[in-house]
Amino acid sequence: MRRAIRSRIGEFLWIRTALIAVAPVSCHGSAGNSQERGGVSAAPTSTGAAGAGTGGHNEGTGSGGLQSQGGTSFGGTSPKASGASAATSGGTHAAPPDASDSSLPDASLSATDSPIAAAVTHACAIVGGAVYCWGQNQFGQLGNGETTGSNSPVRVTGLSSDAQTISAGWRLSCSLVNGNAFCWGDSGSNSLTGSLTAVPVRGIPAAAQLLSAAGNTGFVVSNSALYGWGGDFAFVAAMNQNLESGVQSVASGPCALVLGAAKCWGQNNVGQLGDGTANDSNVPVQVQGLISGVTSIARGWMHACAVMNGTVYCWGDNTFGQLGHQPGSSSSDEICIRGVNPPGDYCNPLPTQVLGLPAGVQNVKAGTYHSCAMANGVAYCWGANAFGQLGDGSTANSYQPVPVKGLTSVTDISAGAYPDPQGYDMTCAVADGNIYCWGANAYGQLGDGTTSDSAVPVKVQF
Repeated sequence: MRRAIRSRIGEFLWIRTALIAVAPVSCHGSAGNSQERGGVSAAPTSTGAAGAGTGGHNEGTGSGGLQSQGGTSFGGTSPKASGASAATSGGTHAAPPDASDSSLPDASLSATDSPIAAAVTHACAIVGGAVYCWGQNQFGQLGNGETTGSNSPVRVTGLSSDAQTISAGWRLSCSLVNGNAFCWGDSGSNSLTGSLTAVPVRGIPAAAQLLSAAGNTGFVVSNSALYGWGGDFAFVAAMNQNLESGVQSVASGPCALVLGAAKCWGQNNVGQLGDGTANDSNVPVQVQGLISGVTSIARGWMHACAVMNGTVYCWGDNTFGQLGHQPGSSSSDEICIRGVNPPGDYCNPLPTQVLGLPAGVQNVKAGTYHSCAMANGVAYCWGANAFGQLGDGSTANSYQPVPVKGLTSVTDISAGAYPDPQGYDMTCAVADGNIYCWGANAYGQLGDGTTSDSAVPVKVQF
C-alpha cells in the first residue's frame, strides 16, 4: 500500500529538513554544543554561504532552556460561554470558559494574521483574542495542561487574550501574542522536551511578525530575519544564517517568501524544492520561475505551492494529484524512484500552474496529500480525498480544484501536513465569521463534538 511505504522515517526527515539551515546561538546565557550537519547541496541561484549546522541540545529549565511546564497565566477576557462538558474519545473535559458565541469577533483577519490552523490530528483557532485547540492531545498540543484529547475546543493555558496568529504542527502548536512567540506540546524528536501549557520561545530578539509551525518545529520572522526552533533545540530559537533579511513569509517544511521570490531548502528527493533537481540543499534555493510577484507560499509533506500574480503553482510529489493535474500528464512530470515514493508514483521538480482556479487567488495552503486555495471568498481544494478533506461531499480524489461545499465569504483556510502513512488529512476555514472543518476526524479534530469523518464542512462547536 502506497501510504504504508511512506514510513515513520518521514517523521525524522521532517525535523532534519525543517531545521537544516538553522545555526544554534547562545540565548540568555545558555550553553549548547554545536555539530555541523552535512548533506548534498544543490547549487543555489541567489544564496550565499553554505548552511550552518543544526546541532545543539538544551537541557533543564534554566534560562537557556524550556521554562516550567506550568507556564505563566496572563488572564484576560474570554468569549462568552455556552455548553456544558463535552465527551471526548479519551474521556470528558470541561467546556471552554465563557464560550457561547461561535462567531469570530474579527473575521477580517488576513492570511498573515491567521485565526485558524489545522494540523491533521488537531487544530487551533483564535476567538476573541483567546486561543482554543481541539483533537489529539497525546503530546499536550492542545495546551490545556492535560494529555486527554477533545472533540470540541478547549482554551490554551498560559496566554492572554491578545493572540495575533496561530500555527499548528504535528505535535506542537504555537501563537504570537503581542509580538512574542509561545508554544506548547512536544518540540523534541525524542519526545523528551515540551510543555502541556503555553510557554515563551526564547532567543527571538525583537517583536515577531509572522509564525509557522509543522512537525515538531516552529519558525518566526522578526525584523525580516528567519528564526527556527524544534528537535533538540526545545523552544529556543536560532537565526537562519542564510535568511537574515528580506523574509516576508515562511511556510514550515520549509520554504520562505523572500523579497517577492519563493525559496525552499532541505530534502529534495521528489522535487519539493522546485529547482528542477533532485539534490538536497542546506541553503535556500530559488524555486524556478517564481522570482517576483509571489504573495503566498505553502509546504505540504512532500510538495509545495505558491501564488504568483494571483495564479497558483505547485511542485514536488503528485501521487494523488496534489499539484493540480493528473499524474504523468505534464511534460515535466517524472516517475519518482528516489527514496520515499515507489516506482509508478509521479512527481514534478518544477512549478506547474494549477488550472481551474479563478483569477486573483489570495492564499494557498498545502496538506499532506492535498492542496487548497482561496479566491474571491470561495475555497477550492484538490488532491487526495480519502477522508473527505477536499470538502466537495465525496471521497474521490480530484486532479483539479473543486469548490468546497456550502462555504461563502471565506477569509482564511488551513490544511494540515504530517508524515503519517495513514494520511489523516483535514482542512479548516473561516467563513461568514464562523470556523468550519472537514475531512478526517478520528481524534475529534473537526471540533464538532464527534469523531465521525465529514466530506463537507462542519461547524466547530465552541
